[in-house]
Amino acid sequence: MSRPRCTAVCNVPIAQPPPAETCLELRQVSTLSEEQSLYHFGKVVISIAAESRMKEITGNLKQDVKDLLGESGSLFTGFFKRGVCTVRAVADKWKAFAHDISGTVDELMKPPFAEGGPEAPAPLLNSKDEPMVTVVESTDEHFPEKLQMPLSQAERRILQIGELYRAHNQEPQPVKVKIDYMKNGQTDRYFLPLQIGAGGSLLTQMREHIGSYQVNQEKISQLFHSVPDEYRASLQNELTPFLHNSLDGLSKELLPYFQWHCGVGELGRQLEEQADMLTENQRAAFQTGVRNALDGLRQSLNLGVVPEPPALYREQPAREIEIAADSILPKETQRVPSRHSVKVRLKKIRQNVKTKPVVGHPRPKFQRGQSR
Repeated sequence: MSRPRCTAVCNVPIAQPPPAETCLELRQVSTLSEEQSLYHFGKVVISIAAESRMKEITGNLKQDVKDLLGESGSLFTGFFKRGVCTVRAVADKWKAFAHDISGTVDELMKPPFAEGGPEAPAPLLNSKDEPMVTVVESTDEHFPEKLQMPLSQAERRILQIGELYRAHNQEPQPVKVKIDYMKNGQTDRYFLPLQIGAGGSLLTQMREHIGSYQVNQEKISQLFHSVPDEYRASLQNELTPFLHNSLDGLSKELLPYFQWHCGVGELGRQLEEQADMLTENQRAAFQTGVRNALDGLRQSLNLGVVPEPPALYREQPAREIEIAADSILPKETQRVPSRHSVKVRLKKIRQNVKTKPVVGHPRPKFQRGQSR
């Protein structure tokens, strides 16, 4: 018997011939002498090493820049968290400062106060709204964290609780608030550390807080103590003038703006009391008129259409009182005897504001040598 024939099948692929260009290169290399080959190999090794070293240097420089930006970002955050400038002022200064260091700053890091960050000012606020106070840190049971209220209400409440603490000899309690507001049509945010029970309202403590930095250069220097030695001197020289300008703006612009809002809130509270003098049918129209008039005042201030806010803590302009009275009271109330009484009460309010400031807002007293 003949044995069956077996046929083996090979699945190993057949190697394809190299392209003509590769063959040419191989022939060229094969024709080099041993010395030439070593020289050619050495050039390749040196080129690879140089490229690797450049990447290492670039990476180190990028890390150094990132470290510097990180230290700067933390420093800038400390500025507004300590109440020496607003968040928007810090963000604007950061853009100019950081882009001088590196044009790719946006790729290297994004600080929390940059647009869209957790500490950035609210993107949208109603132009008719009063600044809003939010408690962010607190050890006081009367001011729990996340508590919110309008600025004028916070002003009165802090003054009232502070007087209560002093009457019972209680220790002052630290509280930090942030104030979201619109000024000149642009939203911004200001952080303020407070001591409830230490004396004074929110704005009184704000004025004292700002003044403590203006008259004490050492307090400004202390803001840079956490910066590493290799960066401290340059950052302090670069940023100290910015802090002085910022404190000056807080004192001369932001504080009067907050005071004006508190004055409008106080005026609204007084006008609301006039509703008790009206009949039930007239009360709703009166209260609506009050809200509309005060909304108009706040909107004018928030959008910056009032060149210089009236000094409500010193004198209530007669024209504004008359406008408020005319806009608050509807025409149908002109024949009602109580209209005259409201006018008289409004006149008394104006005279009271002229003769004395609103409680809790004494005019600042400047000592000799202190800038106004």
